[in-house]
Amino acid sequence: MQAGGAILRLFLDANILFSASCSDGAIRRLVSDLRSCGHVLVVDGYVWEEALRNVTLQQPSSLEFLHHLSVELELHTGSASTGVISSSEWGLPAKDIAVLAAAINLHCHILITGDVRHFGQLYGTKVAGVSILRPRQAAEALLLGSL
Repeated sequence: MQAGGAILRLFLDANILFSASCSDGAIRRLVSDLRSCGHVLVVDGYVWEEALRNVTLQQPSSLEFLHHLSVELELHTGSASTGVISSSEWGLPAKDIAVLAAAINLHCHILITGDVRHFGQLYGTKVAGVSILRPRQAAEALLLGSL
């Protein structure tokens, strides 16, 4: 996955941003370590707005950290989710098709998401050149070199 120490473009789903903002735990460390390795952390406006809305509603005390995190991201202000894939093709709801389409359209190598419910059947697979990984898989592949 990281052949020869290549710098990769990693699309972060809103649940990753939420977890990194709201808890000083494994997801925050993962995001920090990926950035420290030089990987480009990518988010589009759709995902950013979802993360911002969820943090505001559920954990407003974490807003400062979310905004701090934004300086570490390649943040695309608009939605990059124009139709490159269909929901019927991958069995994803429209909101998750938008996330996957944005990762594809922004030329990311990997989509990191903790959404087991919707992306679980796609973990470890590639869609239009984008590998879909849960956070632990990403850590193993990108930090430990196990994939």
